[in-house]
Amino acid sequence: MEDIYLDGSRLVFVLLESLFLMETTKNIETLISRFHFALNINKELCKLSVSQGYIREVQLGLDNYRSHFFDRRLTDIQINLVSYPCQPYLQMLCYASLLRCFANHYAEQMVTVNELKSIGAKINRLKKLCLVIVEVKKEIIAIELVDEKGILDTDEALKSIDKIKSQIESDINNIPKRHHKK
Repeated sequence: MEDIYLDGSRLVFVLLESLFLMETTKNIETLISRFHFALNINKELCKLSVSQGYIREVQLGLDNYRSHFFDRRLTDIQINLVSYPCQPYLQMLCYASLLRCFANHYAEQMVTVNELKSIGAKINRLKKLCLVIVEVKKEIIAIELVDEKGILDTDEALKSIDKIKSQIESDINNIPKRHHKK
């Protein structure tokens, strides 16, 4: 029986590591893979959360994390996520992280596209950006499906992302035309 609790504190530690990466990464693929990994850990913690002593194991995991990463400050949402793993906190955190990561990625890519000289390089970069948008949309839609309580309103984000994708596709079509006019 004690092994279950040891597993619980280790799961808390690993989930906190994943949350940190999700909240700080600039790489959308890393964020998505960590989210899926974190979902599996969160499901296990949800199962364990009904057992006596779970809060003690959460505290052990939190203390262990703090002693390993003394320079990282745990946020309320991170603490709530491991304390109440059956709530939709992970989905909300991932949703916010996805939007933040995508906004940063989009901005960086557009700066890079504007600095590129070759038409082909610009078009290729924009096409890759469209592929990233498709992945981000898939994840946002999947998060909404997991959100049984309807807390996350993703319609507005999806509309904005579709608008960005349409603009990029328009840019892809207009790049050759703009260069021929010069």
